[in-house]
Amino acid sequence: MATNQRDKQKRLEQKRAKRKAAQKRQNQGSGLASPRNLSTIHKAPIHECWMSDAIFESGMGPVVISRKLANGEIAFGVFLLDTFCLGVKNCFLSIKPEFEYDDFCRKSENQYVIERLHQACARKLIEGAVDYANSLGFKPHKDFKRDKLILGDIDHSLCPTAYEYGKDGKPLYISGPNDSRSRQRSIMNQLQKLQGEDGYHFMVGEDQFTEEVDQKNVRLSSYSITTEPIDDEYSRRIPKELEEKIEELYEMVWDRSKNAIPILEELVDKHPGIVQFRNYLAMAYSGVRDHENSRRVIMQLHQDEPDYLFGKLNYAELCLSDGDIEKIPEIFGGHYDLQALYPDRDEFHISEVMSFFAIMCRYFIAKGEPDKAESYFKIMQDIDPDHRITKVVEKEMSPGLFSKFMQKVRSNKNR
Repeated sequence: MATNQRDKQKRLEQKRAKRKAAQKRQNQGSGLASPRNLSTIHKAPIHECWMSDAIFESGMGPVVISRKLANGEIAFGVFLLDTFCLGVKNCFLSIKPEFEYDDFCRKSENQYVIERLHQACARKLIEGAVDYANSLGFKPHKDFKRDKLILGDIDHSLCPTAYEYGKDGKPLYISGPNDSRSRQRSIMNQLQKLQGEDGYHFMVGEDQFTEEVDQKNVRLSSYSITTEPIDDEYSRRIPKELEEKIEELYEMVWDRSKNAIPILEELVDKHPGIVQFRNYLAMAYSGVRDHENSRRVIMQLHQDEPDYLFGKLNYAELCLSDGDIEKIPEIFGGHYDLQALYPDRDEFHISEVMSFFAIMCRYFIAKGEPDKAESYFKIMQDIDPDHRITKVVEKEMSPGLFSKFMQKVRSNKNR
């Protein structure tokens, strides 16, 4: 028994040794600089520095600074610069044998025309891009704090070149293939806030951003999304003493619809001009499956307040449930984007955005255009994947519920 135990222990030790050796080989093969050699590479002599020669023409390109270590290997930092707006978009630090570094350079020459430059100018170019982005409110890539160690004590003041950032005197944001819609919005909102309407340029791919869906395409729209109360004509109707009540009732409608109904009925009688109470009452009726009263409130609210967004959304939901999908473009004036629908607004509450997108998802599903519905749903996920409306739509987009929804639309339409 003791012999078996010793054999088992020996086999375990052998396995641990193999795993340790494999991990060591993996770390060595990655070429990434480890914390151990970060403390010394900045003291090694400069090997060479180069950049893409189109970095100011296209606004994007790498700057590389390399140093030759005592053992003959090359340590090099690669900084992908956005000279038009965002500064250091990406970066990494690596240590490789010289022949592997040369291979990296040859591959780079297949993508860029490489231009050698003095080490002082390389540093000045990189740090200038960082400073420009900082002035716009954008921080460099998260690894820059570590990877900039390769700059060492290079004196940028020795560079005689004056670099200009931005495009035609203004920042130009060009979205990258990995920029999510929420990141695109965040960047453009920051530029709008800092530079004003005419103080910046942007280029965003139509298939990457949002939102106006016409017959074939998705076109650009940009607005802020907030969780703070919106200051509009409807919110200004609410007396100060009822502002907190509005927030409490919203949560109650979602969680305890039955309890909310008598409170809301009384408030609607006292304050018929406060549209939020009527909207919540329709939601509460729907929550307890009192569809007759919910329909009554929705129809009356849309008739009395045709420009009220949630009145439009509730009425659109009613039309979809009835199978009257051809009424949806009429309700929204032929627009499929909030800012096109309300051109004087540049900010919307997150509940407005998510509710609108949910209706668009259901509308395009009902039209038999699931790709367009999916594009709206992806935007909802980008904005807030955990939002309660996102979760509801996620269930509706599942194949089983999608099929049931289509059957309901068809049966209601054929009544």
